[in-house]
Amino acid sequence: MSSTIMRQKVAFGEKLGYSLGDVAANLVFQIMMVFQLKFYTDVFGLEGAVAGTIILIVCLSGAFFDPIVGIITDRTNTRWGKYRPWLLWTALPFSVFYVLAFYHPGIEEKGLVAVYATVSYLLLIIMYAMSSIPYSSLGGVMTSDIKERTSINAIRFVAVSLAQFMVQGLTLPLVDKFAGEEGKVQQGWTLTIDFLGMLGLTDIHQEKTGIWFAILNSFNLIAHDSSDAYSIGFSLFNMVGAVIQLLGIVLLARILANRFGKRNTFIVCLFLTAVFTAMFYLPSPVDISLVFSLCILKSLAYAPTVPLLWAMIGDVADHVEYISKRRATGFCFSGMSFALKAGLGLGGAFAGIILTSFGYVSGLNEPQSAEALQGIRLVSSLIPAFLFGIGVIALLFYPITKTYNEKMQSELSIRRRNISV
Repeated sequence: MSSTIMRQKVAFGEKLGYSLGDVAANLVFQIMMVFQLKFYTDVFGLEGAVAGTIILIVCLSGAFFDPIVGIITDRTNTRWGKYRPWLLWTALPFSVFYVLAFYHPGIEEKGLVAVYATVSYLLLIIMYAMSSIPYSSLGGVMTSDIKERTSINAIRFVAVSLAQFMVQGLTLPLVDKFAGEEGKVQQGWTLTIDFLGMLGLTDIHQEKTGIWFAILNSFNLIAHDSSDAYSIGFSLFNMVGAVIQLLGIVLLARILANRFGKRNTFIVCLFLTAVFTAMFYLPSPVDISLVFSLCILKSLAYAPTVPLLWAMIGDVADHVEYISKRRATGFCFSGMSFALKAGLGLGGAFAGIILTSFGYVSGLNEPQSAEALQGIRLVSSLIPAFLFGIGVIALLFYPITKTYNEKMQSELSIRRRNISV
């Protein structure tokens, strides 16, 4: 596809087809974002600080690789386009490295386990960049219409929310299920990753208790004793959040962005997200209703920011072209990927270090002290809320308002028509 954007309207079928690509990517990204630190501490048996350091080193190393990928993809020219071939070339190795990153090599020495974790995770991060940056860049050149761009990303992140629902909601119950009665946790993780990679369904059959019981039980979402409470409770929490986020993307993102502009909508929604995230510090361990109420409010507030973020990066690419008369879509989206990985690395490192400093005990089913529970509470509420607040302040300096964007798109359209003539 040429970097000169010729079409404005994009057919719904094309938007839907494009969105499915991010479903596959988020089967990987959601695991990395939510479960990577837990996997390293509870399955590999690494200390929180060591696991966090691995995530920091790998994500920062991968982040510096992102601009290189962006530059290379911008300079790629094939008969299939600039960005699309990369999705085909990386599909198979991406799947292989995904499995290897969550495979326990059977090594007892923790130092060697840390080395294996670092190398396997780095390979996965690099392959993720070589797939996700061209994919995101493709969305930035499908149209220059600001409303169509928002629509493309809204549909894309409806699909992403479905992947989020699957990964965050089913991972821990499936790990428990595949681990079997013997509690083979590594086997459970390996089969779960294989399951997510193949997007298959397994062992769904109707019993006397009804089809819904059979479906829930097949994914281990029915608690049979108290040991199931954590994995099922955390999964249901994530599933509720994913459903509310999906509804927010569908019902709010386009309406708010078209009415108030992407920048203003993003600022207000991120501010509300910070407030509701901070409030997670308040519930007691038994105040389940308040926890789920806050989950609903936070997910609804955060939902519009999800598609708007990527639509705004497309606007940034237009801004670069507007100022410099040179388009660098891949490089702009690689900057976003850089920030995501840097945040993932820093967040994982700080979370691991904070948990270790509060006395968090690595390993499965280990009892945690009151101090460790306080550390978990902080990294789940006040600390991320503070970081959201920094994001709100940074957005106040973002220059592409709705009025500026409309003026910029009008002038770019005239400039492109003159070039094509």
